[in-house]
Amino acid sequence: MKKSLMVFALCFLFIFCVGSFVSAEDSVSDVLSEIIGSTNSVEDTVIVYGDDADAFDILSSYSISYIMPFIEGDNYIRKASEIKDISAQNIILVGGPCANPISEQITDESGYNCDDWKFDFGQSIVKVFENGQNQIVLIAGTSREDTRKISDAVIKYKTSNKLTSSEEVLFGTPSGNECGNDICETGETDENCFQDCSNEGSIKLEINKNIADLNIYEDYIVFTSSESGDSATISGDEATTSNTKNFVYLLEISSQNIVTVSGDIATINNPEITKIGEGKFVDIYGDYVVFVSYNENRRNVIKLYNIKTKELKIISGGNEESFSEFWTPFIYENKIVYVEDFEKSKPKSVYLYDIFSEETKQIVNISAESDLSDFYENKIVYMGPKYCENSYCVYTTENGVYGPGEVSYQDRDVWMYDFSTRTETKLTSNSQDQSSPVIFGDYVAWIDDKDLSEGRRELSLYNIQNKEQFTLETGEVVKTAYLYDLSLNDNKIVWVDNRNKNKDIYFYDINSGIERRITFNSKDQIYPRIYNNYIVWVDYRESIQDSHIRLYKLFLEE
Repeated sequence: MKKSLMVFALCFLFIFCVGSFVSAEDSVSDVLSEIIGSTNSVEDTVIVYGDDADAFDILSSYSISYIMPFIEGDNYIRKASEIKDISAQNIILVGGPCANPISEQITDESGYNCDDWKFDFGQSIVKVFENGQNQIVLIAGTSREDTRKISDAVIKYKTSNKLTSSEEVLFGTPSGNECGNDICETGETDENCFQDCSNEGSIKLEINKNIADLNIYEDYIVFTSSESGDSATISGDEATTSNTKNFVYLLEISSQNIVTVSGDIATINNPEITKIGEGKFVDIYGDYVVFVSYNENRRNVIKLYNIKTKELKIISGGNEESFSEFWTPFIYENKIVYVEDFEKSKPKSVYLYDIFSEETKQIVNISAESDLSDFYENKIVYMGPKYCENSYCVYTTENGVYGPGEVSYQDRDVWMYDFSTRTETKLTSNSQDQSSPVIFGDYVAWIDDKDLSEGRRELSLYNIQNKEQFTLETGEVVKTAYLYDLSLNDNKIVWVDNRNKNKDIYFYDINSGIERRITFNSKDQIYPRIYNNYIVWVDYRESIQDSHIRLYKLFLEE
């Protein structure tokens, strides 16, 4: 993400702007604000856990690191043994004195050392200690679970009533939900616990459009909007009419000039928007937007828009008399893939279009029941109960072979095809449904119904390099009865989840194993997309009829 993006909003959202200094009577929030506002590198601030610490302390350290300014190629996390001089910098200590030796060193005050720890099980402490010219913030629970849970409250340090009240704050961390503990827990929303879940820190983009779908790349968001107007589409030889049309828009978020601040809510008014044309299923990369649109006979075609030159053209094959329909375009670098669906009972053809050479070639066939789902470098992923070889498709199950049209949508598998080597790989094999695969870097992720009989779906990953498949295991994290619409970028995943009885956005960092709830609102949030440090989604918190776009920043800029 370009560093020009949203600089004006960061000061509001995180209150980390230069000049935020604290008074003599500092609260935890004051000290954290001062530390974060003056941090430019690990020379200024580190987050430290004990060398022999439990995984809970390590996960807590990574969670807390998300409130720190982003640093390229490094992070703030260090083991205690790596700190040679504890007074050389600010330190955020994770774990009590029995788990973290530096926590044992910082004070002789009674009640804070390993042999005389004065807090009970179910209690956590966040306390400020002077550290020469610097500060130490101790985050410690009596048990590892206590420490892990309190890290969620520290992330919200700026809006926490408790952390803004004193330099030493005691938290109770019971096993069940407790409204008022500054932790927006599973089952809580702004509706039933406003104190803990009032503000997630997202920014509303005020564009007065009814958003249907969206995507993000660098300083641009592309989205489709449903608008009034007679429309007709043709599928095969059947025509369908509608009183709404979908239009594709391009929104540049680096050029905003008005920010409205009301309480804890930031709004970007009057963003610069370009109406590209009628269409749907939009994707963006670099200077190009690709989407499904229509030809003169209202049949689906693929269109490409050049952001710099504003040129718009059809890139899919077929002519006005053709019965082919073109669907699901995806773009990466200078290549676009899309599907041609000629006849419902016949295999679909996947095509590759090169933007620079303007050449198109067919790369593989997938079955009529299969759906192209994502594209990265030389690989596509799709879902469907089939095997294709040399354009001949066979639908397979554990019990035999189905013919076209006989395949159940309850037993789809996830497939990956490398068109540089012409290698197709079946990534799943159990009898339940696997769907919505996404691919980026070394990973493919998808939704797995293998435990649906137990009332939950799971989020599964496949490592392309070592060919290992695994399910994300972090407690209750991604085991939920309702999970869909994944987005994957740079080892970070976002999805829609209903564990709080509404549709929320959740985030998972593959590298650190950290899972985070992004939205706290009791209304629905859908279509999350992630790019670098930014998450966008379609939000219905103001009205079930009117949606808008929200933007959320994972890290601070350097």
